[in-house]
Amino acid sequence: MAKKLIAALILVIGCCSLGFADGCLAEPSPLQKHTMFFDQNNDCIIHREETARGLEQLQVDKDAAEKVSGLIHTLLARLTACPETDKSQCPIDIKKLPRHASNTAIFNPDGSWNQQEFERIFDRYDENKTGYLNEKEIHKMVSDNASRDGGRDADIAMGGFMFLLSVAADHKECPAQCRPGETPLPAIGRERLRKNYEGTLFWELGGRTPPWATSTPASN
Repeated sequence: MAKKLIAALILVIGCCSLGFADGCLAEPSPLQKHTMFFDQNNDCIIHREETARGLEQLQVDKDAAEKVSGLIHTLLARLTACPETDKSQCPIDIKKLPRHASNTAIFNPDGSWNQQEFERIFDRYDENKTGYLNEKEIHKMVSDNASRDGGRDADIAMGGFMFLLSVAADHKECPAQCRPGETPLPAIGRERLRKNYEGTLFWELGGRTPPWATSTPASN
């Protein structure tokens, strides 16, 4: 469980581009919206307590959230030149994190959302045509697309999807017709997976309103 959470949070937190404006993000990309979920006060700095709180909001056990948040901050400290002796207490500066590429073509090179590609990939890997992707179908999707980055991030991508299934699965199914004694696999539907790629799913699951949804356009 801890390994899946670590992989997932590295995937989610380590996805932001450089060169943000001060005051965090005025117009976040889908991947940046994911990251901002863990930034509880919207200042572009994620402290360990914020990461733990975000995990708890996604229904992760409190003790596990506390342990895993420390591991995440330790692993990402090297990316932000953190001077702290205890690296588990290093804050994560969103503006200093490198961009994380997508394992598929669902995101364009500039980080924007490609809905047409999402629909194509979902339909291709929904092999039993139920409107859900189960664990086996997702594993095949990740494996097939690993060649895009030379397989470098396939394990992290799969860890991220396993975490996603653990907090967001809305269905269970067998790859084919269930045989006696066969345990159905967790699966996620098209709409939930779309929200995940758009960067809004964690906010919905955590019961929080994203800051960009409450912003007021400037008057002329």
